Amino acid sequence: MTLVAKMRIVQLYDSFCEKGGVERVVALLLNEWAKQGHDVTLMVRYGEIDSIYPLVPEVNLVTLGRRAAKTRVARIVNYGRDVTALRHSPDLTQADVVIANGPWCGLLAVLALKGILRKGEGPKVVVCDHNSPSAFGWGTRFLSRLLYRRTDCIVALTQAQVPYYQDVAREIRVIPNPVELPESHVEERVRNPDFVLAIGRLSRQKGFDLLLPAWAQVSREVPTAKLVIVGEGAEETSLRQQVSELGLGACVELHPFTDDVTAYYRQATIFVMSSRFEGLPLVLLEAQAHGLPIVSFDCEYGPRQVVTHEKNGLLCPPEDPDGLATALIRLLKDQTSRAVYSFAAQEAARTYSLPAVMEYWSRLFEDLQQ
Repeated sequence: MTLVAKMRIVQLYDSFCEKGGVERVVALLLNEWAKQGHDVTLMVRYGEIDSIYPLVPEVNLVTLGRRAAKTRVARIVNYGRDVTALRHSPDLTQADVVIANGPWCGLLAVLALKGILRKGEGPKVVVCDHNSPSAFGWGTRFLSRLLYRRTDCIVALTQAQVPYYQDVAREIRVIPNPVELPESHVEERVRNPDFVLAIGRLSRQKGFDLLLPAWAQVSREVPTAKLVIVGEGAEETSLRQQVSELGLGACVELHPFTDDVTAYYRQATIFVMSSRFEGLPLVLLEAQAHGLPIVSFDCEYGPRQVVTHEKNGLLCPPEDPDGLATALIRLLKDQTSRAVYSFAAQEAARTYSLPAVMEYWSRLFEDLQQ
């Protein structure tokens, strides 16, 4: 492993009270850097830091204590206050590297650290967008392309995202999200051959409203199959209503988020993802690590990076419930293919193992110090 001199690393994020994949990734990275001996700080803009995903005691926690604004004017005012606060924050200005998560934190870091300091001074600013750049509003895209030129590096989660940043970035590194590989083997787990799993926020992005009509077709062809969706969010009420209207109450369950999703991965036989867009979804990496074949829409970005069609899963045209249903039915009825895909999925997951991904970050830090 690349050895890097002790550094002061700050992760800048909007808030740390959501139960999502980005928060899990941030927690994994912070904990590993702290274990490597770095001086690590998690700094958030909004609210208090609720350690939904455990952080080791060595991680420093700092919040600007901002309350979420209800109007656009109030959000702009808050943003200006945050720029000023960060310019005078020793935690930020004395860091060696600031990793800004998401476009608005990225812009904030640039305005606070690069707009008032001469080139080459102050912390290195690294921006990592965890979602599809195409999902951002036009204003965000415009400002990002204008101000990302001042960053020291942009981290893309997949190679497919690189072209989006090529003409605005000084440097681009492709560093995927990490996943912790389970210690036990697939053969030691109890699989339910009819159990299909989906995990994610109950939001339009995750496309569960597209998954449910697909599942209506699956349930007619494979009556014993059961779909479990693990997640919470604004669309829970409408999704439950859709389950009722489609007559899926006996074969679809919505479960709340849990700190321990391992039990679900251990029992399921297939993982399904119906997102309209993504960055590099951690749930796909975790599903692969647990030996789950994946059926997914081939949306931007991520699924194609993780799933090799007909080798460790099946990719379907984006936002196509009929295609998703066909793939699920095929795999539910084909135990042999599931076994082959399961083995291949575990092998593919090694690419995203925590040690492998931390090595990418270590090389980036080493280069930033030069």
